[in-house]
Amino acid sequence: SQRRDHFMKLRKSIKNIFCESRTATTITIWGKFLLIKRSKVQELTPFSKAVIQLVLKIPSGKVATYGQIAKLTGRPNASRGVVWILSSSSKAHQLPWHRVLNSKGQIAFPASSKNFREQKRLLIQDGVEVTDKGLIDLKIYQWPKKLGMRPRKTPGKPNHKPQMFG
Repeated sequence: SQRRDHFMKLRKSIKNIFCESRTATTITIWGKFLLIKRSKVQELTPFSKAVIQLVLKIPSGKVATYGQIAKLTGRPNASRGVVWILSSSSKAHQLPWHRVLNSKGQIAFPASSKNFREQKRLLIQDGVEVTDKGLIDLKIYQWPKKLGMRPRKTPGKPNHKPQMFG
């Protein structure tokens, strides 16, 4: 216990010495060896930030699709980018990754996988009904509703309804 406390203090001191802004330092004490690993911290792109902000807004009991998140960020063809961001950033940003599905409203992992079971469990815990095949009824659970996905206004073109005369 005392030895562990000593190593924790040593680790913290060394980390303070080696840390710079934009650099991540990992220090591992392994037996008699001290391993120091330094790596550049990647800054998030505006697209990544937008995806993270949107996914954090999905309320419990609701779901969205990868394509829907991409459209809402203004990049309608970037659904694979959304997938990548969720797979690489969910832990670091504590994202509710389980609330994002494929375009069919289905869990994208193979039904026999551990990830499928985990996503299904988390969705059910959120109050979402999930079939054995991992399907979710988007008419009931989709966030935001279709009306929240209006296309952006095109500059220079009025966006008004024609008037009806009787």
